[in-house]
Amino acid sequence: MKRFVLLSICAFFLSLGVQAQKVDIDNFNVEVKYANLPDNYTHPSERSYSLFVDGAINGSRGNLRNQIRIFGWTPENDDVSDLNATIVLKNMTAGRALPSNRTEEKKDKDGKVISRTTYYKYGVTNTGNARLVIYGPKNSYDYYKDARKDAQKQREKEEKEKEKARKKGERVKAEEENPFLKSVNTQVQEVEEVTRVNKTGRTLAYDIDLGESFIYNTGEYATPTAAEKEFYLNAESKFSEHGSTFLRNIESRVNNHLNELYGFKPMRKSARFKKLDSKDHPEYKNYNNAMQAVKVIFGKMRYNQAIDDITQDLQPVIAYFDGIATKLARSQDKNDKKLRAATYYNLAQIYYYLDQHDKVIEIGEKIIDSKHDEGDGKDFIKNANKIMDQLYFLNMKNRHIVPTNEADKKDEVGEDDLSIP
Repeated sequence: MKRFVLLSICAFFLSLGVQAQKVDIDNFNVEVKYANLPDNYTHPSERSYSLFVDGAINGSRGNLRNQIRIFGWTPENDDVSDLNATIVLKNMTAGRALPSNRTEEKKDKDGKVISRTTYYKYGVTNTGNARLVIYGPKNSYDYYKDARKDAQKQREKEEKEKEKARKKGERVKAEEENPFLKSVNTQVQEVEEVTRVNKTGRTLAYDIDLGESFIYNTGEYATPTAAEKEFYLNAESKFSEHGSTFLRNIESRVNNHLNELYGFKPMRKSARFKKLDSKDHPEYKNYNNAMQAVKVIFGKMRYNQAIDDITQDLQPVIAYFDGIATKLARSQDKNDKKLRAATYYNLAQIYYYLDQHDKVIEIGEKIIDSKHDEGDGKDFIKNANKIMDQLYFLNMKNRHIVPTNEADKKDEVGEDDLSIP
């Protein structure tokens, strides 16, 4: 009997120990800041731009020249700048007033129509016309990716043709027998001829339509005359309002186009990490202290500052998470697996925002090998490869710039990055 009681007590305390190891994981958001990577590669010494506004919208150019900025580039005079962006404005075009109507029926309980009421309104579509014409360098990452895919497809096609020839006993081409030409694509791609240049000799890079339509509708009235009266009472002011809105939209769209193509626009992101939400777990305090440290240290990050100090400050946190992951690497306990997965996730996120993408891939492979949250591992590898390839193309070590002018030295709030991760 005593032995039974003793065993029962031991079992009770063992169960408490197991419960104490229970793992609950919650999301934990950390703000990070970095520069958006542009589509075109330009040498850092060739990043100056000029802006010209030609024409007007309803007699106005707004304040376009002072509101357009390419981050990471220096404004210069047109005759010495590496890139010129010209905004071509044309007057708003007023559409033709169009009447319309709809009829509303009322039915009784048997479905019989007992009344019809017709409502009338007038509407118009006004059109804003503008273009963004960019003269300067064009070395597109998107084009580079497409060309690489095309080259890969061509190589695969040639390999299939070689294999078919071998099976048929046919002789392969001379260049295929030459070991020095084995991996060389012998197909020549024609270069598209550039036909437009501006007065400074810059070539045309982009001609982008900025046109936009605006609709004005009156309210609904019982007679067409009443609707027509309201229309002509407000049509002129609405036309002017559409012109002002169009100018504001042009400012935003030109900034977006120029920075997506060439600039290093500041970005901020509420990045998702993981915290331990089990207060009885022995790692609760240290784990969440580590996550608080991640939040504070990444909080110092700016798009226009080097990240060497941030990388150094995070080393103790990385070492702690490495220790947890190593300790739990082979455990099959479901709670240990949850904590290990969260730890791998945090490590991968830290490395991702430090732009150490080879290590992100390494952690991603460990996640896949762990057979727990494998989708996260695949996503990390995919995203790391994408950013690593862009950085290689742009000849950059990380997503941060070194300011070359006073404007770029200022701290910027940055645009919200809503992409994943």
